[in-house]
Amino acid sequence: MQRSAILLGLLLGLRATAGSAQNRIPDSTITRLAWGTINVLIRADTTNGLLVWAETAPIAYQGTQQSFAASFNPQDMDPWLNLAHLVVTTTTLPSDSATALATPPLVARDGSHLLVFRRRKKHKWEAHTEIVLLDPEKRHPWYIDADRDKARTFLEALWLQAGRSRQRPSSTAVRDANPLDPASCPQPVPGTLVLRYPESLRLAWESGEVWMSFVVQPDGTADTTSFQVLLSDDREFATAVIEALRRARYRPAEVGGVPTAAHVHQRFIFRIR
Repeated sequence: MQRSAILLGLLLGLRATAGSAQNRIPDSTITRLAWGTINVLIRADTTNGLLVWAETAPIAYQGTQQSFAASFNPQDMDPWLNLAHLVVTTTTLPSDSATALATPPLVARDGSHLLVFRRRKKHKWEAHTEIVLLDPEKRHPWYIDADRDKARTFLEALWLQAGRSRQRPSSTAVRDANPLDPASCPQPVPGTLVLRYPESLRLAWESGEVWMSFVVQPDGTADTTSFQVLLSDDREFATAVIEALRRARYRPAEVGGVPTAAHVHQRFIFRIR
C-alpha cells in the first residue's frame, strides 16, 4: 500500500521531545516515550508485528497499576493512522448530534484493541485526545489522556515503526499474553523470580530498567531461546534479569484449563532505596 502524504508529513515532523526517554544503546527499531508516570515502548518486528507496550510507573503513578502489550499487523496501520491523524488534528466544528470523534478499533493479533477519540466540549472538540487500550475481552479499558503534541508523537512513532515492520507477520503457535488481563498471563511462582542487583551498579548508586520479551512454556519455565532485551539502561542489569529468568518458575497461561505457551512482556526495575 502506498503511504499517504499525511503520514509522510508525520515522519518529517518526528523529533526528539522533552517527553521522550532514550535507551543508552540506540536501536532504530524501538521508540520509547515517557509521559510523566506512563512509559510507552513501540517496537518494529518483521516476524511478530508492531509491538505496542505501555506501563505505569510503579512509584509515582496514582491509582491501579496498568500494563498493556500487544502486537499489531503493520499492514493495517496506514488506513487507521490516516483516521487517527484526522481525529487528533481536526478543527472542524462538530455537528449537532456528534458527541465524540473516534477511530474504529485497531485490532491486535491477540484480539486486543487500540483506538483514539476526542470528546465534545460544548460547540467544539476538546483539545486533548484519549488513547484507549483494551484487552481482548474488553473488561479492562485503560484511558490515557494525551495533549495534542503527545498524541501526534504517538502516531508518528507508530507510523515510523510500522514502516520498519512491513513484512507480514507470520502465524505462530504461541499466544500473546496481555497484561491488562492478568488472569490470562503467566504469573511468577512466589520466591522463584529473584533479581540480584549487580554489585558494581549498586556501589555506584545506579538505578535502571530492563524491558524483556520471552516465552513461558507450558511447564512454567522461561524459554531461554526466546529471550529478547528490548531496552536496558545497562548491560549488567540485562544480564541480571536473564540469570533470574533462567531460575524462575511461572504458573503458565491456560486455554480451556490446559497449560499453554505464552509470549510475555515484562519490565524489571532496579532501584536503590
